Amino acid sequence: MDNIFLKWLFLKPNKNLQISNIEICNHLFKTINHWVNNTEDISFYIPEDVIIIHFYFFIYHIDNKVPVNYNSNYDELFNNKYHSEIIDIYLELKDICNSYTVNVLNKPEITANNLMDFLNYYIDISEELYSEENDILFNDNEIYSDYE
Repeated sequence: MDNIFLKWLFLKPNKNLQISNIEICNHLFKTINHWVNNTEDISFYIPEDVIIIHFYFFIYHIDNKVPVNYNSNYDELFNNKYHSEIIDIYLELKDICNSYTVNVLNKPEITANNLMDFLNYYIDISEELYSEENDILFNDNEIYSDYE
């Protein structure tokens, strides 16, 4: 698969484009990375130069209809808090793909949930939240209660 993947990265997605899949992926990732860097309570838990390689594989799998399962590290807080923003980012990524006349994200089986799963797997959320109605403080998955 490595050779096929590498060929795909440097392949021009259609004969009218002068750029390769890797350049399109870089543009898409730049949009995601901008959002992550400008959101206070989230960050990638691995270095950016490593996460982008995972992103290349993510887009490669989507483009080639290869299922990927990211559910083992699913954070409901991230999903609930950022779901609408991820939908907006997904729509922006689709627009970018459309501007390149590339249909990677324009497949019926691909939705914002695919992007949500990918991001949820690679992002840490450091949420400090105080819930006054329950007097419970959530701090990095540790729960402290005044009732203990």
